Amino acid sequence: MENYLSLRNVTLPLKPLTVLVGPNASGKSNTLRSLRLLNSMLRFETPPTTADFIQDRG
Repeated sequence: MENYLSLRNVTLPLKPLTVLVGPNASGKSNTLRSLRLLNSMLRFETPPTTADFIQDRG
């Protein structure tokens, strides 16, 4: 991944089970967002919008 949100140049080897662990603001959520976007593109689905990522923390 390059230049996606807070991710500048990331290589992430994925296994059948991959766990993302790290401190706050280290890019874990942005990594998941990028994988979701890639998945939708590979399936020829409508890409997620900003609203898809907004969480109501009420």
